[in-house]
Amino acid sequence: MATNAPILSYYDPKQPLTLNVDTSSKGLGAVLLQNDKPIAYASRALTPTQQRYAQIEKETLAIVFGCQKFHHYVYGRQVEYKGLKLIIPTSLRKEILQLIHEPHMGIVKCETRAREFMYWPGMMPDIKDIVEKCETCAVNNKEPMITSKLPDRPSSKLAADLFQFKGEHYLLTVDYYSKLPEIETG
Repeated sequence: MATNAPILSYYDPKQPLTLNVDTSSKGLGAVLLQNDKPIAYASRALTPTQQRYAQIEKETLAIVFGCQKFHHYVYGRQVEYKGLKLIIPTSLRKEILQLIHEPHMGIVKCETRAREFMYWPGMMPDIKDIVEKCETCAVNNKEPMITSKLPDRPSSKLAADLFQFKGEHYLLTVDYYSKLPEIETG
């Protein structure tokens, strides 16, 4: 129950360890588990600078925090890490870069897409480099994006487009204020 205080288990050096970490906009948390029972808890607030980190960087920081906090438990041991993001090993980065870049969405969208799910040191410069060297992106992204002022209320400015999919005609409408899409069949 949420009203009961959690009970810590005794550490058993013969049992496998799991380090479970998480982060929020304001802090980091870590719990060390054995047999799905807590051995130790730790948390701390993020500095104002760390609060501005990308979510993937906060998740990585939480893993580092957990490893440092529970160093005396995890040092020299195989530990299962449970976090929300994936740290990509060097051997897979080239292939992952190709997958991130496959839709040819440009630097910003590729970086945003990658930041949601993965991390490696130097990931953003690697993405920028692959997009800048791409001939398809160079041809498709010559015109600068025209930005418009955000409306002050919903439904005051709409974007619309017609498209066909599997023989059916559709009207796509997007509200500039809420960015809520609506699709109607025709």
